[in-house]
Amino acid sequence: MQNQETDDWISILTDRSQGGSSITDDTLELMLHRRLLDDDAFGVAQPLNETEFETGLVARGTHYLLFSNSKQDMIRRTRLLANRIFRKPMVSLRNYQDSETVVKPSGSYELPENVNLLTLAIIPETHQVSKCYFDSYFSLYLIFYFQLLLRLEHLFAPGEDPEKSQITVVSLQELLSNSGYGLGEVIEVQETTLGGDRWKTSSKEDLEKWKTQVPLTNPQQEKGEVLGPEFLVILDPFQIRSFIVTIQRP
Repeated sequence: MQNQETDDWISILTDRSQGGSSITDDTLELMLHRRLLDDDAFGVAQPLNETEFETGLVARGTHYLLFSNSKQDMIRRTRLLANRIFRKPMVSLRNYQDSETVVKPSGSYELPENVNLLTLAIIPETHQVSKCYFDSYFSLYLIFYFQLLLRLEHLFAPGEDPEKSQITVVSLQELLSNSGYGLGEVIEVQETTLGGDRWKTSSKEDLEKWKTQVPLTNPQQEKGEVLGPEFLVILDPFQIRSFIVTIQRP
């Protein structure tokens, strides 16, 4: 919400879906929970009286209230905070001793602040042993190969922020190898369509059909190219790119 006279801004972020409106100037209303003992004739055609153990349910959540006197500052803070809220870790309890502990990767590489790792999932059927060999001490070594579905998302739209809306380059080798998540060495990367079910270059007719009016900044993206041995990915503002990444792990 903007005060046009003073150029002050206010933004509220929530951790769940809620109705919101501004009925009068300089006011903002959020509907945290709606409970009715009678039908209010607004389309539900029944009372909204959810109960548990004979007690009415109460919706609880967290609200994040931001103030700023700059539009760019408000957009930047809102986008970054919204991403942190959405990616907040989920805590689960397990009641047996063989549970695994998830630890932070030991590598030092971090994604740029304006890039979100949207998807990182192992494709189970691709896990295989492709090579085994003996060293000079006759010890057996196995090399494992598997593939990941990976999506990267640029969080900012063009022109929203003088720094965060710039083109960003991400090294998949650094992100996934020992300098990052420690999954192994990246040996091949192929770009797919957003759904991850087709290679980006598999159907030129479909690509032309859905071609955007705004040209991409880098011609390599039209061909689905990933650059160099570091597998550099170029992201334009508000762009999402999907990849199938082949990992080698001893």
